[in-house]
Amino acid sequence: MDALLLLKADKTDIIDVLFKIEKDAFHLLKANVADLTNYVDLTSAQTITGQQLFDVATKKSKVYIFDTQSDLNTWKVDQDNVAKLTTETEPSDMINAIATLGAATGSDNVIPDVCSKPFISTMHSA
Repeated sequence: MDALLLLKADKTDIIDVLFKIEKDAFHLLKANVADLTNYVDLTSAQTITGQQLFDVATKKSKVYIFDTQSDLNTWKVDQDNVAKLTTETEPSDMINAIATLGAATGSDNVIPDVCSKPFISTMHSA
């Protein structure tokens, strides 16, 4: 139902929601900063033990870890991946997904990323 409402929302409504989500995401990230600093710098891909680069995208309780920024970029090119991640994610997890995808693109602000690219969705009937 939330996905259907999102598809029917106009651009202004989506931007308003994203501003709120962005604020909520900041509070969520602040609460988990101790755990996050041990693993990844969210402003960019980070070199960790073994010189492995990774970024994370969340979908419900699943976590996708990409070995390189290139792998993440390739995954994001397929709009179905991003659309499924967005429309199938619970609201509390949506905050994580938007914050993580925004950080993975190197953007300080997810809003311009969303507004500057066409959003194409496909509805599948059950």
